[in-house]
Amino acid sequence: FADRCERYFARQFSKVNDGVFVIVGDLEEETLKKLLCRTLGDFRTQQRIAHRPAVSKPVISGNSNHISEAVPGTVGGGELGASLALSSDIPFTLPNYMSFKVACSAVSKKLTGVLADYGAFAVVSGSMEFFPAERMTIYINIRPCYADGLPEGVDPSDPVTLPEAIRKFLDGLSSMAPDAADVNGWKAALLNDMDDHMARTETVVDNVLLRYSGGKDVAAGYKNAVSSVSVDSVRNILSSLSSGGRVEYVIL
Repeated sequence: FADRCERYFARQFSKVNDGVFVIVGDLEEETLKKLLCRTLGDFRTQQRIAHRPAVSKPVISGNSNHISEAVPGTVGGGELGASLALSSDIPFTLPNYMSFKVACSAVSKKLTGVLADYGAFAVVSGSMEFFPAERMTIYINIRPCYADGLPEGVDPSDPVTLPEAIRKFLDGLSSMAPDAADVNGWKAALLNDMDDHMARTETVVDNVLLRYSGGKDVAAGYKNAVSSVSVDSVRNILSSLSSGGRVEYVIL
C-alpha cells in the first residue's frame, strides 16, 4: 500500500511544476531549510507540457435584466427581493482598490436614502478579480424590511416595485459626489478594518500567495493607499461602474 501511495503522489504531484509553497510562522531559517531539504529534496516535476496563454476578457457596458417567481413554499422567505451587480474593468492599483472599498460604503449610504420610502434595505459588498482580467464588481442585495421595524405609514416593499428604486439609484450614480466628511469617516473605518485584517494569519497566507503566484501586492503600503483616497477618486470609481456591465435579478 505504501508503495502504491508513493507512486500515486509521484505521478500526481509531478505535474505541479509551477507551484508556490507558502510557510508562515515563527520559524528558524536554518531549521526550516533542513526540513525542506529532508521532505522536498527529492521532489521531481515534469517539464511544462503547454504554456497557458493570456486571456482577454473585456467587460462590455449594458444591462441584463431577469425576473423570476419564487418557488412554491418559499413565498415570504429571505430570497424575495432584487439583486444588482455593477462591474467594470478597473485596473488594479492599491489606491484604486482602497477607493473602490470606500465607494462601496458610499453606495450603501446612497441606497439607504433611496430605499427609505420603499420599506426595504440593501446589503452591499464588493470584489476585486485579477484573472482572467482585472475587474471590480459591486454586489447589491435588496430585501423588504419586516413590517414591525418600519415607521408608521411605510409598508414593506413589494419586490415588483424594487426595480423602480434601482432606477432612482442608478440615475444619479455617474454624477454621485460623496461628502468629504463621509469619505474621511469611511477611510478611518477602512483603515481600522485593514489593520485588523492584516493581523490575521489567514490574511498573511492569502497575501503571500497572491503576491508570489499572481504578482499582486495588496499589503505593502496599504495605509498610504487608504490615505490617498479622495472624493474625486471615489467619484471616478463610481463613474466607471456606472458605465460598465450591469445585471439585475428580481424574485417576486
